[in-house]
Amino acid sequence: MAKSNRDRVSEIMDALREGLGPFVLREYKQIYKGARYLQEIELTLNSNIYAAPHLPDDETALAKVDVQGWLNLMARQWNDVFKNRLGKSERSFVEELREARNDWAHQKSFTNDEAYRIADTATLLLKAVGAPKQAQIARDVANELLRLRFEAEQKDSKKSTAPLSEAPMTTSPGLRPWRLVVKPHPDVASGRYIQAEFAADLAQVVQGRADPEYGDPK
Repeated sequence: MAKSNRDRVSEIMDALREGLGPFVLREYKQIYKGARYLQEIELTLNSNIYAAPHLPDDETALAKVDVQGWLNLMARQWNDVFKNRLGKSERSFVEELREARNDWAHQKSFTNDEAYRIADTATLLLKAVGAPKQAQIARDVANELLRLRFEAEQKDSKKSTAPLSEAPMTTSPGLRPWRLVVKPHPDVASGRYIQAEFAADLAQVVQGRADPEYGDPK
């Protein structure tokens, strides 16, 4: 079964979950000393629509917090925890990936370009947080999508430059050329007509001086 772009985005989300977790825990520890950092993580994750799980230790946090949780922990505490560690670009990466994760969770389908953008952004963020293994997973997805784009462009290019012999016929085979079927007027065939006189001169018709084909009503 061919891999879909949703499958590719799922791979990226898994890589983000694995790569962001250790980094977020480490940064929270730097700001909130002792066991307080886990309590702060629980408080940050809690919202009106989501009750955070109890996180007694790092192992539990890594097992229970999903990719949305890690991205939310970064976005919601950016100024207090991450501002001095990451830059404005990384903050925009976090917001972009939060939106991508929401689209993915709501079963949205992704075009190749959209999936590539997600893979590329994830690669940059994972590199910034020191997760090279997971960054390579995202980069591999991005490279695969680039290859698919190149192959599609090559296929379209071949179609547009196909030789005339390969072009589809628009008339039935065996039809004779119109020049062999329709007999032109003698003065047209001989090349004696004057273009300005190709149409009837109405004045000559009224005066009775027009050629028979124009002046004779019969």
